[in-house]
Amino acid sequence: MKKFKLSNGITHIPLELPWQSPGFVNVYLIEDSDGYIMIDCGVNGDKYFSLLKNCLQEEKIELSEIKLLIGTHMHSDHIGLSSTLRNKGIPFALYKNSVDFIDGYNDWSIRFKKLREFAQKEGAPKSFLNDLDQIETPIYAGKISKPDVLLDEGKIKNIKRNIEIIFTPGHDRTEISILDNPSKILFSGDHILPKITPFIPLEDADDDMLEKYTSSLNKVYNLEQKLI
Repeated sequence: MKKFKLSNGITHIPLELPWQSPGFVNVYLIEDSDGYIMIDCGVNGDKYFSLLKNCLQEEKIELSEIKLLIGTHMHSDHIGLSSTLRNKGIPFALYKNSVDFIDGYNDWSIRFKKLREFAQKEGAPKSFLNDLDQIETPIYAGKISKPDVLLDEGKIKNIKRNIEIIFTPGHDRTEISILDNPSKILFSGDHILPKITPFIPLEDADDDMLEKYTSSLNKVYNLEQKLI
């Protein structure tokens, strides 16, 4: 897929991923009066940082012009490169509950600890438990710390463009959808996909992610949007 322009100063960049399916992640640049807002950034690694810089140069956009990076959710293909971009002076934003899951993002043995306990309690096969024990944190995830900006529902503060945050957990506990009101474009992260429903994880027996997902679908159903 090649880059393309959307209405109202929005640029789409398909950034390569280190696996085949999906082979890229959608990165968006939204033009504001004093710079750009970036949505998602791809995986960690020098190769992927170089790919992103090359795409930005082709669009004549400097890193210094990006005034905010928003992660739609805490998966490596969406925020893995965020620490590198923060080191370049770009503030990083996630939904406010992200602070509860930073340790699990950085260390997958923490992330899957409750799932293993639940699986063992319910009599899961030993092979499945062994698979969980062997999961390692991928290098593509990078390491993150508390975001510079913790987002809440409603209009994003401290930017001029009317961009609205909608909390849509399901595919991830921190998932947000982003409504750009000037263009009426909804950036759905992995909450709404073109042909399939997203994977809905089970990481905690006490956390009904499927119920959260269906509730999130209801939340965005009647939004005034022209394109997702």
